[in-house]
Amino acid sequence: MNTSLIIGGSKGLGLEIANQFKKRGDRVIVLSRNKNSWEGEIIQSDLSDPSSLEKAIKFINSNKINFNYIVFSQKNRVSQNNLDIEIQISLRSTQYIIEKLIPDSMKDGGGVVFLGSPARKFIVREQPLEYHVGKSALEQLAKYYAVYFGKYGITFNSVLPGTILKESNREFYDKNYEIVDLLKRITPLKKLGDAKDIANVVSFFCSKNAGFVTGQNILVDGGRSLEGHESLARYLVGV
Repeated sequence: MNTSLIIGGSKGLGLEIANQFKKRGDRVIVLSRNKNSWEGEIIQSDLSDPSSLEKAIKFINSNKINFNYIVFSQKNRVSQNNLDIEIQISLRSTQYIIEKLIPDSMKDGGGVVFLGSPARKFIVREQPLEYHVGKSALEQLAKYYAVYFGKYGITFNSVLPGTILKESNREFYDKNYEIVDLLKRITPLKKLGDAKDIANVVSFFCSKNAGFVTGQNILVDGGRSLEGHESLARYLVGV
């Protein structure tokens, strides 16, 4: 049986990933501030508090828990307009967990996945600067650690979700069907993604089928980012 650690796996995409891993037979441990909707093992820790995170890592090490896969899906829900908090939650905590657990807790190799965002390449108007800085850095983390820990047989990749229907935004899109229609028009696959689409990609990276794939950043957006702006504008106005 594989053992997987899902950081921030008690809600949103992280919860979807945790549930899918549980269904496929993994022992799943969620590290999160609150249990929320997760029904399973949890290590409660506040990533914005270094001392809280240190206690969580000590618990893992003292209980000699080994992992096959680790997924980082945490999100800053403390203060979105505070760069220090964003860096702590998105980057410093990620670095701390990786360098305190790997390679000792992944002695048989395995895979690590970062859940990123298209904000590492594009500007998301409704998100602050801090969000963009944190997500952009994840791409380099995946590449750096892929090289640094490659000799241990551990892969590092990141998954970048496009517009994805999930519990936190489903009500908004149900009420704003005109936005959904527009998004479908500009997406080659003519549909929006679902949380399961992201979980499926993460599940692939966290499997032996992806054992020779590392340092990659995969954008899962139904092909929306493929078309040039001028071409898309002409299509929308029918020219």
